[in-house]
Amino acid sequence: MSAGIYVLLNIANGKQYIGSAVDFGRRAAHHKHKLAAGRHHNSHLQAAWTKYGSDVFIFKPLLLCAPKDLLFYEQRCLDAYKPEYNKCPVAGNHLGAVRGAETRARMSAAQKGNTHFKGKTHSLETRVKMSAAMRGIPKSPVHCAKIGARTFGTTRSVELRARISAKLMGIKRAPFSVEHRAKLAAAQLGRRCRVQ
Repeated sequence: MSAGIYVLLNIANGKQYIGSAVDFGRRAAHHKHKLAAGRHHNSHLQAAWTKYGSDVFIFKPLLLCAPKDLLFYEQRCLDAYKPEYNKCPVAGNHLGAVRGAETRARMSAAQKGNTHFKGKTHSLETRVKMSAAMRGIPKSPVHCAKIGARTFGTTRSVELRARISAKLMGIKRAPFSVEHRAKLAAAQLGRRCRVQ
């Protein structure tokens, strides 16, 4: 298994695509499989493959390096060779990639109606696990302020209050600890009830 930077060269027009790989053999096979199937992520390279055919493309290593240095050397090669088939000027990043109107429309259509986790109902077992995982994790003052700002001034409907009350009915809470009672007392010190 050899890691490094490679070039996918079109010998018909001299244009090239530069990338990095942990394993040259697997990466070459991946490119050829996707291009042959017409499903390569790089539409510019896919169009050239379709136009010129597979025989004009050569996959060859440019340099060998440690896997941890791949992005460093890939960026140097992108800057030096300025490969025509690479859409992104930054190695390992889609920043700067210019997508066509058709691509943007396809991406938009694919996301329409995708609500991710909105409205998803977790099972009781999952909710218990999530609760246990979050227990004891302190919240930052900024986080607490955001929660307070979001809930400040909101009033619960009569139905919601009734549901909460029914849920809590009959639940016996453990008595407050001495430390907790002391904190409550300290918080109440200095407060005076106003009689109007």
